[in-house]
Amino acid sequence: MAELPSLERLQAKRGGDRFAVIALSEDREGWPVITPFLQKMGVRALPAFHDAGSEAAVKLKVSAMPTTVLFDSNGREVGRVVGPAEWDGPAAEALLARHVR
Repeated sequence: MAELPSLERLQAKRGGDRFAVIALSEDREGWPVITPFLQKMGVRALPAFHDAGSEAAVKLKVSAMPTTVLFDSNGREVGRVVGPAEWDGPAAEALLARHVR
């Protein structure tokens, strides 16, 4: 929850053909809970998806929430952060500068 606003700002700043931030929810109650939550958090432009069966989390070996995974244009994982992060701050900008061209 804490990092959603910074992810929203990151998408607004960098989002486009070569970069996208995607929110993936595992909430068991689905969209009736996810949609109001995102609205409450002020998330409007961040694409959101529901991983109802936790298939993505299992395949990505996510062990804790939040986990953010950075993929390159070939679908290879090039970075991972477990725990909340300030995604529009200087450390994130440095990470992205190394991997997003």
